[in-house]
Amino acid sequence: MKYFYFLGWVLFITTLNAQNSKYWIYFKDKPENQKPDLSHRSLERRFQQGILLDEKDYPVSTFYIQQLENFGFTIERKSKWLNAVTLYADYQDIQKLKNLNFIIQIEPVKKWKVYKPAINHHDKTAINYGASEIQNKMLNIEYLHDKGFKGAGKLVGVFDSGFINANQHPAFSHIYNSNRVLATYNFVNNNTNVYTLDGHGTNVWSCIAANVPDTLVGTGFEASFLLAVTENVFSETTAEEDNWLAAMEWADSLGVDIINTSLGYNIMDGGLFYTYADMDGNSTIITRAADIAASKGILCVISAGNEGNNDWKKITAPCDADSVLCVGSVNSNKSRSSFSSMGPTFDGRIKPDVMAMGGTAAVASTNLNYSYSSGTSFSAPIITGFVASLWQANPNKTNMEIIDAIKKSSDRASNPDTLYGWGIPNAARADSLLKGFTIKKDSPFQNLIIYPNPAKDKIYFENLPPQTFITLYDFSGKQILHTIQNNRELNLMGLAKGWYWLKFSALNSIYSYKIFIE
Repeated sequence: MKYFYFLGWVLFITTLNAQNSKYWIYFKDKPENQKPDLSHRSLERRFQQGILLDEKDYPVSTFYIQQLENFGFTIERKSKWLNAVTLYADYQDIQKLKNLNFIIQIEPVKKWKVYKPAINHHDKTAINYGASEIQNKMLNIEYLHDKGFKGAGKLVGVFDSGFINANQHPAFSHIYNSNRVLATYNFVNNNTNVYTLDGHGTNVWSCIAANVPDTLVGTGFEASFLLAVTENVFSETTAEEDNWLAAMEWADSLGVDIINTSLGYNIMDGGLFYTYADMDGNSTIITRAADIAASKGILCVISAGNEGNNDWKKITAPCDADSVLCVGSVNSNKSRSSFSSMGPTFDGRIKPDVMAMGGTAAVASTNLNYSYSSGTSFSAPIITGFVASLWQANPNKTNMEIIDAIKKSSDRASNPDTLYGWGIPNAARADSLLKGFTIKKDSPFQNLIIYPNPAKDKIYFENLPPQTFITLYDFSGKQILHTIQNNRELNLMGLAKGWYWLKFSALNSIYSYKIFIE
């Protein structure tokens, strides 16, 4: 995790000369003896992951806010995580604020321009998962779904630009019929109506939440949801960074487990811009906020960006954060989508982290029908539902343990790069990693991965030492088979349901592993 301290004054001259611009006003401290504004669910998330409350969990000083209001300012947003507020001011106002001893820094609020590729509309298909079969089975998500893990009990926040007709679409009727949209907020219009402004969020949400058998099925459709509008596409095609941060703190206070953000930012409005050097995990406020969220036990899934064909090419904020799951896009043949942003971060870290199908992904459309769309906007929510289902299956794991298992389960984990990251995750392998087994560091089996468990007709091995002898016993101690294994799979067809022991022997070492055959 990264922790940030705001020292000194940062003033952008071009913005200071503008009248009535929006600014961040940072305070020097917080009053003591305040209570955190956190729900029981939010406190429970921290407790389960062993996370203590800190100063970021306590409210901004009402005394400092009152002082600003006495000067005639109207507070737009409050951020307990940054110990700051936003307000509109002109150059003369800023000079007055600089003289107040409880203010340590002032900087302008950025407006981000957003690039989204065109939506491609096609007729849907209907086989098994329906139109979503390829994008779902690419992750082996059916392994979790078949065991009843479909995201139930996890609270997922979806931050986007609008959810037009989502509350009318049959893809989401099961969500509304079971009252699993727990809260909504429009941070652009400052009301609870999120079914307005834009339909991008409707497309995105369906990759997680849709459940129309043989038509469209999301990867985590039994989860509960918070829906937030953070981006104003109607008037400015920009998103103000304080909206996104406010949504993060709102979702945290309600006990969110997972955040999906299918919006990435790199260029600001009004002639200001960040450079690639700012994609270092430190520089943008939304990146700072994403890492703070991770420190609170929230797992943030972020689109890598759609800049692969543009001059920028690199990932966009907040995907440069070190504690988020940054998701790039592949096509149905598992090759990287040309538009998918690439890494590394400016400080040399591998990004994206993982990949999913964002090239011609199946989605619910705002006309109450179904279509296909392309962008990392859709690979990210496919992974978000994957996270919800996997975390449901492993409820005692932390957000960072879930991220680590997902990366290690991916098909390029042995050789990650800045185009594919660790690759495409596998649900069975990730689940086996999280279930865990301990092997001595000097053992030839220390990197062994066994999946799935429970198994049906086959079991697979990764990093199995050459010339390994495998013996299978039932729980009475009867030997079922004994073989030398050079392949990465073992046929279990015809074996009765129940518990078995696998014994591995190689290089004068022995390792035993318990497995259940369904």
